[in-house]
Amino acid sequence: FIEKLLLPGTSPPDILLEAIIFIRVVSSDERASMLFVSNKILEHIHRIWRDLTQDNELQFQIVLLLSQLMLHGNTGASILKTPGMLDQLLKGVGTSCPKLRHAFDDCKYLILEFDRHDDGSLGPFGVIVRDRTFLNIVCSSDQKGW
Repeated sequence: FIEKLLLPGTSPPDILLEAIIFIRVVSSDERASMLFVSNKILEHIHRIWRDLTQDNELQFQIVLLLSQLMLHGNTGASILKTPGMLDQLLKGVGTSCPKLRHAFDDCKYLILEFDRHDDGSLGPFGVIVRDRTFLNIVCSSDQKGW
């Protein structure tokens, strides 16, 4: 049922928003979050996120959902392996909306926390996040004339 709501052109933005909030709440249970990830729902959410970039509230709820899914090891890995998902997360870090920017930052820190090898070193996604974060800091410092 939920997947049908997320298909292109089937639901207005307010229904999409409610569906994403519902998925986020239910995803607090790890078994339920696995169902959402395994049923292509994550791909639909990524498409919505990519297509509706002007809707800050929808973007905010999607990032909160992704953060919730990051808390579970298997679903967090699925997020990071979804093509384009990490790039979309990293693009949002510089958004002008403070509430949305903080949500992106929280999600970024979850990646840094959970994408680790057994020896504690960063995994491949954590390295990308660390390096891009460093580059963003350096570039913003250069623009300010520091």
